[in-house]
Amino acid sequence: MENKSLTNRADIRDFIIYIESQFKVNNWKINGVHLWPIIRIQLYFYLVQKVEFEQKNKTENKKSKSFLEKVKNKTKKEGKKLYSKIYNTLFFSGKFNAWLNKLPNKKYLFVAFDGHRVDYKGNRFNKYFDVFIEDKRIQEDYFYYEYDDSSVTNQYKKENVYRFNEYLKSYVSAKNSNTNLELEGYQNFISYLQSNAITASFAERFNIEQIKIKAADFVKKVAFFKEILKAKDRIEQVLILCYYSEKIMALVAAANQLGIKTIEYQHGPQSDIHMAYSNWSAIPPEGYDALPETFWNWNKESSEIIQHWANKSKRYKTLVTGNFWVDFWKKQNEKYQFEDFILYSLQTFPYTIEDFFHPNIIKIIKESNKLWLIRLHPRGLNEKERIKDYLKRHGLETKVNLEQATNDPLPLLLSKAILHITYYSGTTIEAEMFNVKTIFLGEEGVLTFPYLIQTNKAFFVSVNSPTFKEDFLEIINKNSVRI
Repeated sequence: MENKSLTNRADIRDFIIYIESQFKVNNWKINGVHLWPIIRIQLYFYLVQKVEFEQKNKTENKKSKSFLEKVKNKTKKEGKKLYSKIYNTLFFSGKFNAWLNKLPNKKYLFVAFDGHRVDYKGNRFNKYFDVFIEDKRIQEDYFYYEYDDSSVTNQYKKENVYRFNEYLKSYVSAKNSNTNLELEGYQNFISYLQSNAITASFAERFNIEQIKIKAADFVKKVAFFKEILKAKDRIEQVLILCYYSEKIMALVAAANQLGIKTIEYQHGPQSDIHMAYSNWSAIPPEGYDALPETFWNWNKESSEIIQHWANKSKRYKTLVTGNFWVDFWKKQNEKYQFEDFILYSLQTFPYTIEDFFHPNIIKIIKESNKLWLIRLHPRGLNEKERIKDYLKRHGLETKVNLEQATNDPLPLLLSKAILHITYYSGTTIEAEMFNVKTIFLGEEGVLTFPYLIQTNKAFFVSVNSPTFKEDFLEIINKNSVRI
């Protein structure tokens, strides 16, 4: 069997499609629920970090641990804190029932986390769902599940916000489950992964013994959410931002099995190389319980990515509903303290401060007559002070702005910007909605947004190119942007 080399996200896409063509992925089930969606998505994110980490040849440090390592270490710590099985079961039962009784019984359940919120008018405002809720006038018939452990308490209408992580963990620990596990041909899949140096460690973590444990835990998570959804019998729709963590996939599976409508609303790039949304080449006619049945998209290009596979099953549909947050701001006509600036959207791992502020970028900023607003990714906020210090050491403190760029509403920034720069941020889609052109600094942008390159709404200039300045300025001049 062919051993694939992996150097970028397009290779990762092709690798996963190849696996779906070679192995009976739909024969791996727990109590009739397909396991492949969970394995596939975890394999995808594992490979993204592994490939991009190794490609850059950097030494892994504490701040750049892989997602799977973080989960592994966290699990070890939690295991030390568990009470005895009997005590934990008795204690949990009463606490869970008390919490369950407090949950509202309403028609719409929204699922998100604090990273989808922005500071707006003194509160943490969900930039997609809160706009939708008010626009549809369903303020009296909804509540939120937030799936992080954030200590934030000033959410907009916080009386409608609930967290379930504590109860989910205790439920999984306390409950026993009867499982019927089907793994026909699974060992062949693991053997194939073991034969490739880049996937060998994933194979170790997902071998037959480990998948039995993970599958049993997943069944318990589905059971947890089924108890909640059945107890709150008015829930008709579960609307989700970012469905592809294992616990949210369990919620999706529970809702789908109970006949509750599941909707995933676009929160960032949905491209041909994002394997949570694209190229489900082996999807069975009955579909997968763990995938949302309806996808709401910002634009037709994103919707078409899903449509390519969704039409293989009558279970799925994809709609273009627009970007609620962008549409909201287009109606505001609000003034802003800055105008005609350059917006630079940063990412997180595997990029470093040195990548974001490569000598070529520093030179362009220094020579520019425009202010640069540098917007941090929500998961990169802990790097803000280090970035400020780095920019100060390079004499750029008067040429840039981080505070307003990061904290102010993105659509407001884009309505006043003259140019957008990034490696491949999803902000690119929103920039296009404001007719702001993007320059990509890395090939990931070209792979993620090929249609914008083809229509001259975005351009690519490698930050490592010896002719970076000349190429950058050529694009600027051709598009009549004065920097």
